[in-house]
Amino acid sequence: MLIFGSVYPEEHDLLVEACRRILDHPGLERTRLVLAPRYVRTVPRILETLARHGLAGTRLTELEGAATDHQSVIVVDTTGELRALYAVADVAFVGGSMHPLLHGHNPIEPAGFGKAVVTGPYTPSFDDIVAKFLSRDGIVQLLRPEEAAQALTHLLEDPAACENLGRGALRVVEEESGAEDRYLELIAALGL
Repeated sequence: MLIFGSVYPEEHDLLVEACRRILDHPGLERTRLVLAPRYVRTVPRILETLARHGLAGTRLTELEGAATDHQSVIVVDTTGELRALYAVADVAFVGGSMHPLLHGHNPIEPAGFGKAVVTGPYTPSFDDIVAKFLSRDGIVQLLRPEEAAQALTHLLEDPAACENLGRGALRVVEEESGAEDRYLELIAALGL
């Protein structure tokens, strides 16, 4: 399963096209794709974008008891589900990173589950942590937004690459855990 998490409206067309290319790729036709928008209010627009690209979309709230084929992209129309979805994903794409006016999202949440994490080229709010993940082979950061489908297809086709990437991601999370406690100790020592 591939989850696109915290996707902004500026990224919809590009990432829906990536979905289309992944599902058109031989051997990946049955890949379960889940798109979690940053704002639930954009769900109707995402469903329209999926239809424009020749894909069906199914709301997460309509899944129970509904028969959906794998060509239907699940669109998360609730809040508070992303963490649970990251936990069961094979690959996690962290949104907010595919447009120069966006600032990226923190890759730590999917990385903490040992998942293969992919992000776009625009992550100024998280450059430090993305650099740590890159130094440990714990993330794939695209050089250009147009590379999304190719990078995601590669990972979906290569479970060993996903596993290695996930191990690198988890290593960074483990190394960085406790940072909050260290900062609080420093602040206490300064008497602030």
